[in-house]
Amino acid sequence: MKSYLEQAFGRGDVTSARMQAAIREWLNLYYGTQSPGEDAADRLAVLVVSKLCRTVFAEYESRTAEALAPSLQALDAVRVQAMQYALVGGECLLKPVLHGRGFDFVPIRRDCYAPLGRDAHGALTGVGTMEVLRHDGRGYLMLERRTAGADGLTIETRLFELAGEALGREVPLATLPSTAQLQPSLLLPGVRGVGLAALRTPLLNCVDGGPDAVAVYAPAAGLMHSAARLEYQMRQEFENGASRVFASEDLLREDGYGRRTLQDDLFIGLPDDPANVGVTVYSPSEWELSFPKRPGMPDHGHTASRTELDTMLLKHAESAGAVIRQGCEVAGPEFDERGRVVGVVLKSGEKVFGDAVIAADGAYSPIKRALKIDSDYNGYSAIAIRSEMHANRPDSDRFEIYLKLLFQGDQLPGYGWIFPMGGGRFNIGLGYVNSYKNWQSINATHFFGDFLNSLPRDWELPSVEELKKNKTVRAWRLPMGFTAWPPWRPGVLFTGDSLGAGKPVSGAGISKALESGLAAGECAMAALENGGPDDFTNYQQRMEAAWGREYKRGRFFNKLAGYPKVAETGLKLLDNHTFRDFLLNSLYKKAQSPSHT
Repeated sequence: MKSYLEQAFGRGDVTSARMQAAIREWLNLYYGTQSPGEDAADRLAVLVVSKLCRTVFAEYESRTAEALAPSLQALDAVRVQAMQYALVGGECLLKPVLHGRGFDFVPIRRDCYAPLGRDAHGALTGVGTMEVLRHDGRGYLMLERRTAGADGLTIETRLFELAGEALGREVPLATLPSTAQLQPSLLLPGVRGVGLAALRTPLLNCVDGGPDAVAVYAPAAGLMHSAARLEYQMRQEFENGASRVFASEDLLREDGYGRRTLQDDLFIGLPDDPANVGVTVYSPSEWELSFPKRPGMPDHGHTASRTELDTMLLKHAESAGAVIRQGCEVAGPEFDERGRVVGVVLKSGEKVFGDAVIAADGAYSPIKRALKIDSDYNGYSAIAIRSEMHANRPDSDRFEIYLKLLFQGDQLPGYGWIFPMGGGRFNIGLGYVNSYKNWQSINATHFFGDFLNSLPRDWELPSVEELKKNKTVRAWRLPMGFTAWPPWRPGVLFTGDSLGAGKPVSGAGISKALESGLAAGECAMAALENGGPDDFTNYQQRMEAAWGREYKRGRFFNKLAGYPKVAETGLKLLDNHTFRDFLLNSLYKKAQSPSHT
């Protein structure tokens, strides 16, 4: 902006360098511009501004004399945008533009104008503004310089072709229909000031103490950066499968090279010899399960990579009439003046509107975070880490479950798995629930590496270091037990991981995501046809009826399983044939339960 003004008029911004840097920082926080080491999706600035806007206009009503009504209506049309600009940048200028017998108003964001002069009271005596215009597929930059003088207000207007960081070729104002009536230089005698209305925040300048206004969240900018850095760190840890662990010295012991490391006897693995379709479970004794026989369901399973599954689902959605937008990431919700969700804001800044929003945006749901939603049920989560890899062993029609999962001698509420993918490839991983008191002490990557080392050596599995180098290790959080309840807010319904719909017993989330997504779509359509987008109680009732008892039971047993002695006792019971038979019959009481040996 400064360079444009200097190139066009030979005048620079009188705002201090510290203040200019602060303005850029506030705008970056609001619009989600990525900073190194920070999660741009965690936009607390948006929450602050949205809340204040809703509060300010909650009981807003405008009245004036009939003669001024058109101008007031023009102000009403831009009031929300102008308020948001002022809260973000500290100040917003309103430029009047002749329209018929009245005025329209154009809000000018703080990074689109530069003070060129101020009087002793801080009022603007000179200002440069910038406006990007488009015509016939080409971009233009209109620069305006306003100077207040004793004779009145002087307005200089110049038009340039856009050319990146530098001003392009200057062109006549008559080039564009919207600027053809403007004059290169205009004196308005008797007009005081710069002819622009300023909407300012009432906060004292905490940056340089000057006359410039500051963002409403300026004093909290440091806190917002800290939160973004923490969110980025957590996200990286889950994605990379590695985290920093603070461990007591007495947990370390010397290896053969004199290095002090965490103990490595965390897992016990047993070899297998699968012979038939089903499941092999190690608890630690080996027992085998057939698939249950359920009406309308196959007595076998299939494995597929997430890439293949997601692509298939996407194609089905497109063939059913859905409009697919690839390469777009949702940054947060878009609200109307009453605070109802009316669409989403993409990271690009584009807004997409809809009659209802179905939030299927995962465990780190930016929509849920923006709404600051917690569950009335205090849902819980698990940590899972896995990788697909080749193994020197025959392809199998069985998948394997390892229930004896030890950390520092404690039995964890979780399990390891081996799923055959065909072609000599296997999906191998493990997961554990955060009800275990010391779950934060577990380094997921090291834990996974120990699990791989416990498996038969002749499988020739790659090390966890090799998998990390090839970027094939994936770790993530599995929300369970309803982490968003009620599962809706005006204008939005939550599904899958954003709802915390993972299956309480196993943490499996794909089937529950599909089921909840289908239910959300059907309930949204019914609500929109009968009442509107403000109430999706029908979805809440459907989820409660379908899963309420199951998830209530899951939350209870999750807390119990967090005690290692309880988890260990449960594992011993599963090794008992009689108890196992009773449990399976209870779980599959409406179908033929799986046979077990």
